Amino acid sequence: MIRNLRIFILLAVVVVPTAMPALAQPTITDQLYATHHPRLLFSSDDVPALRAKVTDGGRDDEAYAFIRNLVQNVYPSETVGEILGMYYADGIIMQLALVHRIESPPDTFARDLGKAITLYVANNWEPDFDEAYSGMRLRTLALGYDKYFETATEAERGLVRDEMVRYIQKMIWNPGYKQFERQPYLANHSAMFGAALGLAAIALQGETEDYVVNDAMAMADRIVDGLLLHIFDEGGSYNEGDLYGLWALKNLIVYFDARKRFDGLDYSHHPRLRAVEQWLAYELLPEGGARSHNLNDTVVTGIPFARSTMYFDWAINQWGSGLSAWIWEHAAGIYGVDLGREADKSATVLWHRTVTPIAPGDILPNHRIWVGRGLYHYRTGWQQGASSDDVMFNFYSGKFQGGHAQEDQNQFALYGYGERFVIDHGAGAKSKHSEAHNMVFIDGKGQHNAGGSVGTDGRMAEYLLGGIADYVVGDATKAYTTYSEFNAPNRPYDGTDWSWGYQGANPVDFAYRRVLTVHGPSASPYFVVMDDIRKDGAVHNYEWRLHTLATNAVDVTVNPMTITGTTGAMDLHLLNPAFESVSVATEPFDNLTDEPDATLIKVACDAVEPSFAFLLLPHYIGELGPQTVRYDYPWGYALVLDWRNGVVDHVVRNNTGVAATHGHIETDALLTFVREEYGGLLGYLVAGGSHLSVSGTTHVTVNNGTMTCELSGPTLYIDRYDADFRIRNRGITRLMYRDQELGFVEDGEDVIRGGATAVGGTPPVAGGLQLRAHPNPFNPATSLRVDADPAVPVRVAVYDVTGRRVRLLWNAPLHAATRVMTWDGRNGAGTPVASGIYILRATTPSESATIKLNLLK
Repeated sequence: MIRNLRIFILLAVVVVPTAMPALAQPTITDQLYATHHPRLLFSSDDVPALRAKVTDGGRDDEAYAFIRNLVQNVYPSETVGEILGMYYADGIIMQLALVHRIESPPDTFARDLGKAITLYVANNWEPDFDEAYSGMRLRTLALGYDKYFETATEAERGLVRDEMVRYIQKMIWNPGYKQFERQPYLANHSAMFGAALGLAAIALQGETEDYVVNDAMAMADRIVDGLLLHIFDEGGSYNEGDLYGLWALKNLIVYFDARKRFDGLDYSHHPRLRAVEQWLAYELLPEGGARSHNLNDTVVTGIPFARSTMYFDWAINQWGSGLSAWIWEHAAGIYGVDLGREADKSATVLWHRTVTPIAPGDILPNHRIWVGRGLYHYRTGWQQGASSDDVMFNFYSGKFQGGHAQEDQNQFALYGYGERFVIDHGAGAKSKHSEAHNMVFIDGKGQHNAGGSVGTDGRMAEYLLGGIADYVVGDATKAYTTYSEFNAPNRPYDGTDWSWGYQGANPVDFAYRRVLTVHGPSASPYFVVMDDIRKDGAVHNYEWRLHTLATNAVDVTVNPMTITGTTGAMDLHLLNPAFESVSVATEPFDNLTDEPDATLIKVACDAVEPSFAFLLLPHYIGELGPQTVRYDYPWGYALVLDWRNGVVDHVVRNNTGVAATHGHIETDALLTFVREEYGGLLGYLVAGGSHLSVSGTTHVTVNNGTMTCELSGPTLYIDRYDADFRIRNRGITRLMYRDQELGFVEDGEDVIRGGATAVGGTPPVAGGLQLRAHPNPFNPATSLRVDADPAVPVRVAVYDVTGRRVRLLWNAPLHAATRVMTWDGRNGAGTPVASGIYILRATTPSESATIKLNLLK
């Protein structure tokens, strides 16, 4: 207890700062304080329910028992440095509040230590321009002030109140903080101090000048709005990766909870926040141990899922999420890792409750794409227990939005059969560079510099997710050539200079990476990776690079090359150029961090345009794979995989754009995949084509250009809603463009675009003008059904809410009782319009009809 006494003496000395805020501050009397507090995390009215919650069994009971032991038996003997840690007691300040209030009678040691920590932070630091640490200190001050000052003196309350006001003034008045509302600064640091501003504003309501709390709340709201618009993809994926995504949410959720209690604003209804759990389910590695994919500055060794479970606890509480309950158990529960005092134990006490876990495979598809983020995932499934041998492939090519970034556009990774076949290197000074990623080098150089809020841009140029095959194209042309638009001079404010980051440019004419993922029940999954890259039309040295786990055995002496682990192996077939025309080498790669090191495989050649193509075929060791035969043609090449069970796959690359023949397959598509079983057609994918025939039967015809399509069951998938196609009907019952169902009609043995089943199945009313839209709300396009007299001229246009015409869609007779057209969210100039409400209006000489359209972004 002598050491305990020393802590309180060190922590609790009240020093009145010399620089006081120039405000007329009210005296915070006992009555005023008791009227307002506590209101962060929980109120006094919530305490009885909390006491019952931690004594009824479950994870929250276990977490509270752990916290109580820390407070009663560990913290009393710790030093000031151990108490504060790296993050200014961010976890402890919440733990002490729980023990102080839940124990009956209230635990006065917890209260006094919490008060002492708050005073120590107020006395020993002033707000500065380190937005991260200032944000953490303000968070501690706000929570501490709200929870521990019921027996404090008026001077002590005034001291902490005034210190918080100084932090608020620093943040709301200075450009050094305001820049974090804008890209590229807008990122996890914005969340750290933005959430703290919101907490301080709520804590100080009625206890300082109105403008202080109003301006603080307004800035917090602007930051949250910006994060949800730009940094969280519409599908919930966070642009800085799962480590910083979970960290940002750990800061934000405490504010979200307080805000809901304060004025009813409920962020848990925001669709992007709800979707985060789905994205995170794909990020968990099959190998278990709470490990996740280390794209961008995420670290697999840091197990962020186990370290930051607050989002999952909150999701369980807010919408009874069984998916988050499943992730929680695989992050910090029976199948995860308990990090003890480094874990979010307070969040578990506050929000965790018993919800039946729902495995991701029960509600999520095996493949998913986040177009805004530029991220694609495929996996065969999720572990039922601690781990599984599921195959997991991911591919990244996306626009830089701000915050952490690496030189990693068109990066991919592959796990499966208990092994790490193709890996990333996570965070680190060396790991951020091109040399640490799986990409193509040109003359020894990779992509333009990225890191330190300097980013580069990729994009998902094409994509289609089908029944047995997916096709994804990443465009990294800009990433090799230049920096992000957000790093241009004078962004985000005049005078901003990013020139220190303008280095490493490696201009190219184009840099496309095409990925064909083949899956389905008939054969094991495999992946074809094609790189179409050209620097400038001259001969250069191109080097295709792949990182595999350093402990894997690698053999590159023959084609296919092999990567072998303990339980699984991968055959790496070079499809193009010829194996004899390239040089192949390996070397160890030390990333200089705690992340697993790699063996680097390098395949190089001199060419104008090398057109690298590889087949990645993972399998169990000893498993008999398919027989593979490669065919060369003047127009390209083809690969045949005979799975020895009657199933035969054909992968055809046609570089000419005109119809070419491979055996019984004729196609003009850039890439064609055909799967057959005992000579009968099971399915196909045509990428960038207008014609496919198999064994003399025409299956695909496109009359207005090319499209990508996939058919392997009753659903036909297409990537162009406006394609004028004719598809051989093999039992087609649905037509899907991205996530939207479109109409089609049968025409003899084929199906063609048309019909109105996608926008309302009721027949048109003869002579009546009617409008329907589906989906609505929509993104990126909606199908519009117009019913009218076929002989009467009809004008169909989209208007904004001010009455200004956005786009004219039709101005002629319909020539049919029903016509389906599409609006893709663009104006007449082809520019995407902002999200919001628009008016669809159809007019004839005698009548008009309107409906509202809700475009989401």
